[in-house]
Amino acid sequence: MKKWTMLAMVSLMLVGLFGFPNVRADDDTSYQVLVFGDVHHDSQDYRKDVESLAVNRKKELARNLRLWGKEKPGPIPNMLAAASKEIPNMAFGVQLGDITQGDCGEGSLHEKAFRAVLEKFSSLAPADTKSWRFFVVKGNHDIRGPGAKEAFNAVVLPYLEQQFGQQCPVKNRANFARMQGPDLYLFFDSIASSKIDLQFVETTLEAHKNARYVFFLTHLPVLPSTRSKHIFWMVYEKKPELRRRLLELLAERNAIVLSAHIHIQTLVNYRSPKGTITQFSSFSMPSAWKKVEKYEEADGLKGLKATMEDAGKKNPEALADFQETLESHRIFTPGASYNVLHVTPEQVTIERHAGTDENTQSIVIKQLQQK
Repeated sequence: MKKWTMLAMVSLMLVGLFGFPNVRADDDTSYQVLVFGDVHHDSQDYRKDVESLAVNRKKELARNLRLWGKEKPGPIPNMLAAASKEIPNMAFGVQLGDITQGDCGEGSLHEKAFRAVLEKFSSLAPADTKSWRFFVVKGNHDIRGPGAKEAFNAVVLPYLEQQFGQQCPVKNRANFARMQGPDLYLFFDSIASSKIDLQFVETTLEAHKNARYVFFLTHLPVLPSTRSKHIFWMVYEKKPELRRRLLELLAERNAIVLSAHIHIQTLVNYRSPKGTITQFSSFSMPSAWKKVEKYEEADGLKGLKATMEDAGKKNPEALADFQETLESHRIFTPGASYNVLHVTPEQVTIERHAGTDENTQSIVIKQLQQK
């Protein structure tokens, strides 16, 4: 306890060091947010030394070029065109990391890629839209390759400072916070994810004790959510003390986590003596943009726990943190979509849009009376 009391004191010192977030509020208690998962924007125009890439990275390039399109728009631009029609009704939009592929070969090409994709998303809004705020979370691919991290700091961080109307509270970190009406949105740099980033979380939550809902936006998941050997590739994977403190902070506020990274869409519920965490993972790379015949979901908890048991042989501390605390795991298909977050005084839902028709899937994330 003494250690974390000291950590809280250090957190408050950050206000003086970095300036507390100039959190901007709107008055609406019911609103909608446009949400995108991974999109891995890519182009030959941002690449050099492609032949030197590993085989799997060449395959990723080929995938990205197909999904984004060459001579004509691919499935992702078609999805974005459909999503743009939602913007007049949105409070803001967010992309949850891996907005680019990375692997450009040099810093100037990474900068070119960031400028191009930010322009694509920023310009989605119809001409008569009064304001369109679009935020980005840092992903692991966004800083992959020589000069990528520096390019992110040079291009994306100033863009985010302009969108949020505040300087980075933690230098060279993509940590930000804002209020939307009575709700706190905390944008977390899960790729850096050191102690100082956790201090930012603690300071921000302490300053907004009365927030109705707490939304934690991160690229890497906070909770295990994929049945693969990388199940524990998540925030503070190899830092158990920091991970447990983050889980405690979020559970105390019954937080809603919006994550990406795993390339499927899942909903995971966590419960501990401190409270609950609900995590929805988004993915926005459809293999085709066409009519959806049927939306489906599957119960994945049994398989998830089996995967954890196997992965826990190498990471027993992570297994111990989640073995008894995960209550449910739902997997949704089609596996890629753009999503609309609906927030009301009564509940929070996600509406998945996976195709050209008006057929959607609505998923209840949290009801306010349920703690």
